[in-house]
Amino acid sequence: MVRRRLIARLGQSVVVVFIVTTIAFFVIRSAPGDPFSYDSDRIRPAVRAEWRARFGYDKPLIVQYGRYLWSVAHGDLGYSTLRSEPVATALMEALPRTLALAGLGLFLSFIIGVVVGTAQAARRGGWFDRISSHVLLVLYSLPDFWGALIILLVFAYWWRLFPAGGIVDAMHDYMRPGRAFTDRLTHLVLPLATVVLLTTGAVSRFQRGAILEALPADFLRTARAKASPSGT
Repeated sequence: MVRRRLIARLGQSVVVVFIVTTIAFFVIRSAPGDPFSYDSDRIRPAVRAEWRARFGYDKPLIVQYGRYLWSVAHGDLGYSTLRSEPVATALMEALPRTLALAGLGLFLSFIIGVVVGTAQAARRGGWFDRISSHVLLVLYSLPDFWGALIILLVFAYWWRLFPAGGIVDAMHDYMRPGRAFTDRLTHLVLPLATVVLLTTGAVSRFQRGAILEALPADFLRTARAKASPSGT
């Protein structure tokens, strides 16, 4: 039974990956032009045609789709014309920083969410519970990409409190240790705060609901009775 369920799950995963891959391919190909349609004044048509032939953009769409599926199935994610390197190499370079940001963001989100949710349940109906519940509900309801863009717009472009991108400044290697640490920290604050704000709402709501559900339980009433002076 377990083996059948595992095989069924794997089959469903393959189908989902196939559907997502197909949708991604045709959505990208539906856009006008190709990666070599830029700088028409500086790049000669013969050079552009050679690039299209090298990467298969001169083939029929169905042939491109077949080559795309074959490459993805073999772990070949293609070549980034913007970065002038394989896509897999670009992803591997960004993976450690992405995992560090996501891990630290989730860690802080769980800590803050558990603390806030516990405080809300302990003071149910109070001013802190009402205000924080409304604020966290708004943050929880925001689409992640939209909320991140709004935070970036406010704190990086309107108020200019934090850098808009990158992990360090271009002159980071020439800074003193203290200034280099501050530079890295200022670049980390905005993306980390975005991840924490957009995730804490879900954690705190779950924690609050779990505590409120457990408070009327019999074992808690028994524990309170044993702990009270009259119950000893």
